Amino acid sequence: MLQQTDRLRIVITEYLSGVTNFFTSGRYWAFKAAFLCYILGYLTGGFSSPSYVFNTKLNYDVRVLVSNQIEHPFTQQNNFREYSHEGKRAFRLSTPLLAKVLGLNVIQLIWLQQAAAFGVFVLFALLITRITGSREAGYWACMALAFNMYGKRGLLDWECKLDGYMYFYLMAAIYFRKPWLLAFFAFMLGGADERGLFAGIALIVYHQVAEKRESISNFFKPSPQALGILSGLVLSVSGRVALMIFTDLKVGHGNLGIEVMVRKIDYLIQGIYSGMEAFNFFLLPAAAILLFNRKYILFLAWAGTMAISIVLSIMVSDITRSICLTLPAIITALVIIERYQKSINWGKYMFWCMAVCFFYGSYEVSGPIMLPLILKVFIYKYNAG
Repeated sequence: MLQQTDRLRIVITEYLSGVTNFFTSGRYWAFKAAFLCYILGYLTGGFSSPSYVFNTKLNYDVRVLVSNQIEHPFTQQNNFREYSHEGKRAFRLSTPLLAKVLGLNVIQLIWLQQAAAFGVFVLFALLITRITGSREAGYWACMALAFNMYGKRGLLDWECKLDGYMYFYLMAAIYFRKPWLLAFFAFMLGGADERGLFAGIALIVYHQVAEKRESISNFFKPSPQALGILSGLVLSVSGRVALMIFTDLKVGHGNLGIEVMVRKIDYLIQGIYSGMEAFNFFLLPAAAILLFNRKYILFLAWAGTMAISIVLSIMVSDITRSICLTLPAIITALVIIERYQKSINWGKYMFWCMAVCFFYGSYEVSGPIMLPLILKVFIYKYNAG
């Protein structure tokens, strides 16, 4: 029996090694890996709560609103409830304006989001490879992303909430290094969602760490990359202020704030985990490394950006969509671990990260709380005696 188990393990290991070698070889390996992850993201869409694939109750009001924003971006849309998602989209204009420049209607914008989702996978595979020096790690990390909310959201957003674009802007603002590109994507990120402005602060911290400006003397001297992010955020805020002054645009303020935080505090742990899922496990060792090496200023800046994202996420109804914006803090954690801990088998860690993301499924925590499938099985067996 033991020999049969060993043989099975060897066969599985050799098969996985062969598949990995295929998808990590060649000049355009990241596109091959991204295509596989794109398909897997769709195939596992039903392994989510709520199910993306089988959810036919689409909110077409969002499509109507975005269509109106494309046609008349600076006109207030008053036919939506203040506390609804649509009532809060007045200043989320960067993607509708992009559609207007490109001459796209709302349906074409939804389809173009598929390219943005594919781009997220490509950039993520290349980013993890650049940090770890391992294509294998980039491949497994890309697959893990396909099994969590960050990777799935752009693929299956048929309501046109345009999160796929926001997540692409964020990923691009992490991956690229040219200041003018970073300024552009930071501007688009801030104009895609108000929460993107706060994610921009985490982007500045990431680029300071990526450029090895970790000491107290260098941390407060912004790198060209950090200046690029900062300039894009300033332009985004300036544009929003100008719109508030010169147009009648306004946003609803219902269903958010301290009241929502108190009501959803029970969902905090699952809500934090539900965004990047197993990637969150890299945060604790990174925190320990910073404290052990007495990088207190960096630790406070890094942990502070995460705290802001967590607080903002639980102050709104859709925790998961917001907590995904902690991605820069997680990537910063990977950079810290790689820099201070040598000889790490990143391929192995990212494989297990992928496995955990797959078996957990994707859960959009927005209340009432949705339990993971495995916990539901245990609870059912317990209640059944």
